[in-house]
Amino acid sequence: MFRTAAHALPPWLGHALNAQRGPVPWNAVVRGALAGGPLLITALVAGRASLGVVAAIAAMLAGVNDRPGSRRTSVVRIGVPALAGAAGLLAGTWAGPHLGAVALTLLLTGLGLVAGAVSAVGPVASATGTQLLVGSAVGAGMPLPDPGWQSVLAFLAGAGWLLLLRLFLPTPEFVTGDLRVGFRLDGERAAVAGVYEAVAALLDAVGTEHAVARRAALTAALDHAQDALAGPRLRRRAATAAERRLHAQYSAALPLGEAATALAWAEQAVPARACEGPRRLAAAVRGNTRAGPLPAPRRTDPALRALDDALLHAADAFDRGRGPDLHTRRRSPRVLARAVLGAGGREYGLRVGLCFGAGAAVAQALHHGHWYGSHQHWYWLPATAVFLVKPDLGPLVSRVLC
Repeated sequence: MFRTAAHALPPWLGHALNAQRGPVPWNAVVRGALAGGPLLITALVAGRASLGVVAAIAAMLAGVNDRPGSRRTSVVRIGVPALAGAAGLLAGTWAGPHLGAVALTLLLTGLGLVAGAVSAVGPVASATGTQLLVGSAVGAGMPLPDPGWQSVLAFLAGAGWLLLLRLFLPTPEFVTGDLRVGFRLDGERAAVAGVYEAVAALLDAVGTEHAVARRAALTAALDHAQDALAGPRLRRRAATAAERRLHAQYSAALPLGEAATALAWAEQAVPARACEGPRRLAAAVRGNTRAGPLPAPRRTDPALRALDDALLHAADAFDRGRGPDLHTRRRSPRVLARAVLGAGGREYGLRVGLCFGAGAAVAQALHHGHWYGSHQHWYWLPATAVFLVKPDLGPLVSRVLC
């Protein structure tokens, strides 16, 4: 009843009240519990509470970027924003004591313009810009008794601690699966298996009203697997045989997805056993085994023949796949510059710069004003404005209510 009432409300209010569906990422919950609290307790025991607060804040911000995916993609997804946050903290700890209110406001506004424009590049860049601005505001305003370089090291230690937890704690896919599969590639295996499961789900929905949604889910699964496989590797020119085989299995899923999409658009009936093939391949990916026997083909028309040919090609990749192609996802400097300097980058940079700068100006007026006294925690005002102005976190009014 509550969910029905929430759907009847305006979108900005329904988004704030409607509970999000989906499984709880308990592995991320465990990492969050082991991140900030132990760091703060350790610092209190050592008599360095201020450094513990900085480290706990860094671990909290790193936890925001602890998204589902492989371990290697988490290095960029968590590490790059953490480095930007440390740079912002360093700039803020220098600027806070040395600049006046007007100069500090102008500096923070300029950082907001740059960080906002960079955020238009993508999700990692958006998180990078956010941590840069939050770090600069906290560094400029938080009364820290420690030297600036010690605060920066504490910030990096807090983010690095959560990244270590992400890299070395086992995930549920590894704990509940075959321990012989391997610890390092379990996130990549789960992503590639998700592609085959999405293909099977699309075949199940052919000719129904759910086909369009399942096609979108297949696209999302392909993007997720591409990101997982394109993560940084220590030996880029000497990938292991298991890694190359996993890339070959991902490549084999592409024609299978195209054949399933063609059947969905044609709204052609698919035999029930045709969905079993991709599901068996998904199980083989998770268990790091051979494809094994697959359902007998049905080659009554061209569309089904294309599906069966793709399935046989995938089975061959599973049994003998040693593909030399390692998927990467790099954008040239020209493309990145176009995103930063283009219309989207300019608009978002101006929006973030004005909001962040206005928050800093109001906070400085309250901090140095004589009407209400000095406000020592003024830095949370512009830091909050950064989170509110981000368009990838839901409607603006909903974020304000939250």
